[in-house]
Amino acid sequence: MTEDLETEPFASMTFKYSILKQNVLACFELLHYYLVKLFTHNALLISGMVYYKKGKPIHNNWGDDLNVFLIEYLTNKRVFVCPDCFLTRKLHPRRYMVIGSILTFYPLDNAVILGSGIINQNKISLLSGTPSDVKFVRGPLTMNALKNKGIACPPIFGDPAIILPLVYTPPPSYKNKRYRIGIVPHYLDMNLPIVKEILDVYGDDVVNIKMKGYDCWTDIVDLINCCDFVLSSSLHGIIVSEAYNIPVCWVYFQDYIEGWDFKFHDFYMSIKKTEINPVKITNVNQVEGLYNSREKMRSNSDTAIDKLHLRNLLVESLK
Repeated sequence: MTEDLETEPFASMTFKYSILKQNVLACFELLHYYLVKLFTHNALLISGMVYYKKGKPIHNNWGDDLNVFLIEYLTNKRVFVCPDCFLTRKLHPRRYMVIGSILTFYPLDNAVILGSGIINQNKISLLSGTPSDVKFVRGPLTMNALKNKGIACPPIFGDPAIILPLVYTPPPSYKNKRYRIGIVPHYLDMNLPIVKEILDVYGDDVVNIKMKGYDCWTDIVDLINCCDFVLSSSLHGIIVSEAYNIPVCWVYFQDYIEGWDFKFHDFYMSIKKTEINPVKITNVNQVEGLYNSREKMRSNSDTAIDKLHLRNLLVESLK
């Protein structure tokens, strides 16, 4: 008992030191951004769930990581992720909110919203602050949520990943489809028995497209483009498929928290597919039937959304 009492203050001090250290390091990251911006005018600050190691994204989630790859490609500027520290909360630096369901995770004060969205209707109450500008959002559901909070939002929609065909074309070798089916599981689904069973049954005819731990961001686009048909429980697996007009079926393999489908409907409404609902996969035999109906799922996102306008709006706003 005496030992426990003696170690408690030490543990508390260690925890406080760890928090202080993280805060100080985060402040240095923010100061680093300001120095690069001051001396090179070649830096942008974003809010997003992108994690770094040795100065590079650790490829934790492709959809979030795409913020860095796409923005740097479009602007030739260095992208910094806005850290959470007391200096950030004091200064409210101007930053961009681009790809991801991030609007309820960060204060909106002095932010420019460029295509991001809300993750779940049950999180709308967590919206805080007022952005400096809203150029476009992921979809109508996000727009309505912002308007209900008194935030002006134009009826311009699109996840920025939808413009990928305007900035990247897979190599010609990928034009010849090599897989009947691509499966893009959400990271929570990757190790589920039903996912493993589909991979085992279809063997060389299926490719498992992992949004976590990938090598290069273009690999995801390349793999999706060499599939005849895609099953995806990952939102950005669906968005990339729709962007390149690959037939895709929105699926889920297990029950998630209430409201999990909000972000999917938000995106689908942006491309005028308002009657879409997910298919729950519980048996591998369902896959063949979906494959045979794939052409009914093909859509032309070029006619549903003005990708060029979104690209130009994005580039102009990031200058």
